[in-house]
Order: sequence, then structure tokens, then C-alpha cells
Amino acid sequence: MARINNGILGGFNGNLGPVEGYVRYGIAYVRSKKRKRTSPPSPKEKIQRKRMEVVNNFVNSMTDYVRIGFEEAAQGKPISPNNAAKSYQLLHAVHGEYPDISINYAAARLTQGTIELPLNPEATAEGDGVRFNWTYDTSLNWSDRSARAMLLVYAEETGKSYYLFSGARMTEETDFLELPAEVKGMKLHVYLSFIADDRRSLSNSIYLGNLVMETLDLNTKEISTEPDSCVVLPNKRKEYAEKTASLLHENGKIIGLSQFINQLNQT
Repeated sequence: MARINNGILGGFNGNLGPVEGYVRYGIAYVRSKKRKRTSPPSPKEKIQRKRMEVVNNFVNSMTDYVRIGFEEAAQGKPISPNNAAKSYQLLHAVHGEYPDISINYAAARLTQGTIELPLNPEATAEGDGVRFNWTYDTSLNWSDRSARAMLLVYAEETGKSYYLFSGARMTEETDFLELPAEVKGMKLHVYLSFIADDRRSLSNSIYLGNLVMETLDLNTKEISTEPDSCVVLPNKRKEYAEKTASLLHENGKIIGLSQFINQLNQT
């Protein structure tokens, strides 16, 4: 049975013969009833399902963030900000061949707007989190000088996102996002956006690359000394095992990884 909410000329909710009606964002829709499928999915359907799965996993980890980021893009359309964000990623930020389909993190967009981004944005691992830096330019960013940073870090291994909606002012040129210890040693994808005080005007997000927060496992003597390495790697550089045991401590105190590597290279 269907219910007519707005008279004979209005839309209806519920089942009516072979069709069902529903209202979404104030717009009435009619579709044929769902039927249980018995045939296997086609190759094209498998590809599309995989693409959708990848995008869902990525965007659903940051629902509150993209709800703000795509609110303006969804205005006047029969879709939610979350759906608008997923639509963008499907069109622009998915790559690979089935079944090895994944997010193209550099092409992903998490916020969309007209605020000009500051110059020289960058992110570096620092202590228990990520340091964001940028350069405020009076000629480029004067009208948006009070906008605040929106910070986001996505941990690829766990599929979790960590973010801050209202960070430092653009004029402050730096901000810091503290992260849980569990993400140390994991590959992290970093994004930066800016939002005005009215919470409506935003910048496009910018991808600042991937990084790894350094970690030091005191139970191992196998340390990577490669220039681009910042984590303890198992089964790596075993020839340094005897050296690391004595160098890990200095005057009874644990030394930093960079200082440890410098001492190691000098021996």
C-alpha cells in the first residue's frame, strides 16, 4: 500500500503494484520494485562495484570532513555532500585495473571552494603528529586572511582518517595535528584545506604527499640506515646488530633516531 502525502498530484511513499515511490531531498521518485537477482554480475558490473567499494571505504572514513567540504557543491541538487564527494572521487581519483583498483590520493579532493590556497604548503612528520606549514601572501590571501586550516591525515593501512575542522588562521602559517601512537610506522596521506568563519566558503583541498612517522622498536637491533628511511625495519641491516645495542642509549638515556643514525654512520 502507498500513501499520498500531497494529494492526487503529489508524490507517494510505498509500494503501488509493480512500482514503489519515495521522496528524497524534497523530490518525489518512482522506481520498479527491487527483485532478487539470480544471474552473476557481468565483468563491467564487477569493475564498477570494486570502484565503488574503494571510494566508499575512503570517503566513509572522513564523513564529517567531506560533509563540510562538499556542502556547497551539493546545494540545489538531489544529493548529499557525502554523495557529491564520492561522485568526484569516482570520476577523478580512482585508478588501476580490476581487481587492483585503488584511490589516486594525489587526485582526490576532500573540499571544494573558491578560497585561494596560500603559497608553499607542506607537511612533515614531527613528534607525535604532523606539522603543516604554508606561506601567507598578502596580495593573494588578504580577503581570506582569517580563514582557518582544515587538516586531515589518512592512514592507508587501517583505513582511518584523523582530522581537525578549525585549526590555525591562515596568517599563522603553521598548525599541528596530533595522532595516536598506532599510526607510527604507517604510510600517511596528508591533506590541507581552509575554511572561512562563516563555515560556507572553502578552498579546494591540496594533497601534501605521503609520509611516515618515525618509530623506534627497542626490542630489535635491526635498524634501517637508508637516507629516506624513518622506521625500524625487521630483517634489515643485520650486520649492524652489535653496533646498535650500544648506540641506542647514551648516558642511560634513549637517543633520537636521527642522532642514533649519525652516530652509527660514524662508527
